[in-house]
Amino acid sequence: MSMRLKNIINKLHLWLGLTCGMVIFIMAITGCMYAYKEELEPLIYPKKFELERVEGQKLSVATLIDKVEEAFGLKVNRVIIPKANQPYFFRISKGNKNGGTYWNSYEYYYGVYVNPYNAQIVYTETQGDLFLATLNLHRKLWLTGSLSKYVVGFSVIFFIFSIITGVIRCLPKRLKWEYLKKQLTYKRSKNFRMWASQVHRIFGVYLAVPLFIISISGLCWTFESVKKAVFHTAEVFQFGKIERPNQPINVNPTNIYENLMAYLGNTYEYRKVRFTIKGDVLDVKVYPKGISNYNCLKMVVDDSSGYVLKIDDYNYRSLGKKVVGANYDLHTKLLMGRFGQLLVFLICLLTISFPVTGLIIYLYRIKV
Repeated sequence: MSMRLKNIINKLHLWLGLTCGMVIFIMAITGCMYAYKEELEPLIYPKKFELERVEGQKLSVATLIDKVEEAFGLKVNRVIIPKANQPYFFRISKGNKNGGTYWNSYEYYYGVYVNPYNAQIVYTETQGDLFLATLNLHRKLWLTGSLSKYVVGFSVIFFIFSIITGVIRCLPKRLKWEYLKKQLTYKRSKNFRMWASQVHRIFGVYLAVPLFIISISGLCWTFESVKKAVFHTAEVFQFGKIERPNQPINVNPTNIYENLMAYLGNTYEYRKVRFTIKGDVLDVKVYPKGISNYNCLKMVVDDSSGYVLKIDDYNYRSLGKKVVGANYDLHTKLLMGRFGQLLVFLICLLTISFPVTGLIIYLYRIKV
């Protein structure tokens, strides 16, 4: 590599890092906090999960919706029914298009947890909920609209290029293992600035590939064009035609929620079912047993007739849809279950060090 090219790469790495450093620092911290959301939430908000059982049967979901709407004087637009014996969740919300930040992005937001046996409200969450606020900070920096999209999106793009330039600048002149090993071996030093330099270089190279994957998967949510590009690229490798079963499904519209749950209970292993109410249509998402989401079942159901208008089963998706559908699990678990969840947590933890050590290197002009 010529000295001129090396200087260009060094400058690119420096200014890309300085530009996106603060955003990546925030995203890494919030990523650590959110990585174990499912495990931490019952400890921090036990009322969301504890259910005091009373005599009798569970009330119908329609009855519970009426009770919640009567209590708040507002319409319910989402229902989540867990398989476990836990409170049901009812969301009441209305977005505010003129809100400039997360804190005024809703005209109102209530997440209501209800005992299905007696319709008692056991807990009500608002926008101040720790995990709701953390997720929005991670994804949008508490901004709204196109501002959040471009600030977060371009920061991630700059971070991806800083990863690439960082790896290139760490490559030795001779691409032999003994020279590369020297670059990636930690040497004890009492000098704090040299310690920062080694941490930045070694962790940066070892974490380059998983960070690249996590960053690209994050961009799929920020930019629709990236999502489409991933979809069409995967579709190139789709061979053969997928035969979908043409069997119409119809459930009794009376107590439609219970009838859908009964149908799903006979055909699908699930941990919870989410119903999003859109007028006379129910948008249903069935989360499979375990911690994965990539193989969830999606349905669109006519509320008045009980006819399933559309069904999206993982087994009958094209490769492109499967890849895009696996984005959440890729981003949060690298498609490796509990081990991947721990791995992502540790990666986020170590990523916190990059903006800090990078700034130290810049301030003291350390030659890496």
